[in-house]
Amino acid sequence: MCKNTYKWQFSSSLVTWGLSTDIMVAKRHFSTMEAEANCIRAIASSFDSADSSGDLTITCNGNSIKCHKYVVSRRSERFKAVLDGDEFRDQPESSIDLPDETDDAAVHAMLEFCYSVNYKSPTPNTSLFHVCMYSLAEKFMIDDLKKLATDRFREAAEMEDDVSLAASIRESYAITTDNEKILKDTIVKLVLHNVQLSQPPTKALDQLTDEIPAYAADLARAAIKNLAPLKRKYRCPGGCGGEFEKALVPSQMYRHYCGIHKKVREWTMAGSTWNANWGREWITD
Repeated sequence: MCKNTYKWQFSSSLVTWGLSTDIMVAKRHFSTMEAEANCIRAIASSFDSADSSGDLTITCNGNSIKCHKYVVSRRSERFKAVLDGDEFRDQPESSIDLPDETDDAAVHAMLEFCYSVNYKSPTPNTSLFHVCMYSLAEKFMIDDLKKLATDRFREAAEMEDDVSLAASIRESYAITTDNEKILKDTIVKLVLHNVQLSQPPTKALDQLTDEIPAYAADLARAAIKNLAPLKRKYRCPGGCGGEFEKALVPSQMYRHYCGIHKKVREWTMAGSTWNANWGREWITD
């Protein structure tokens, strides 16, 4: 029998024998985020699949897309209203034709979004396609799709020439209502941003102000709002929690007494870098 006596000494992170405390603590194995991602992938894999138990066929331009009533009715208020009606409620399998829609690729992408909260952009990726996606999101009442389509529009438009952008703007004012100004505000900001970069509107964009009065009005309102700095509320950069209200202008010096450092803080906006980073970080409303 061993007669030796061993003494154990624990520190905050190590045992004197060299064992890490990590092996002494049971790790968590379940991740909610990972489980939710797996769930979305499982649902997405059932979209337009011959192997899935789809009970709804949606047709557009002669192309059929296999779906599930439960999924599309939970994502689209318009589909929900149709499928809850007497014609479809008790039917084990149903079919809906969309004769008014001419872009079957956009319809397929819309239904794909209902399953995966995402959709594949076409090749080449055009801003015009995402205008169509926004229009479908309005018609079929899918709010989240409007937001994604707007983001995708911006990404595509930033890579396009003014002729392509002008065509997308013209289409957006023709086929969308956009009462919330989600897409149209993005359009106006894109155009004004180019002007601020000393890139005057080309003939293709300039013609739109004569062709589309609503676009001209949106552009004018945004330009006027952009002329004068708005008075906004900011927090002290020293971390004391103090708040101040200023109409911030580049190159001007500002002062604020910091309650933590017990001194007056001085800073400038430092141009667009300050406005994009520091200002956004400390703004309170």
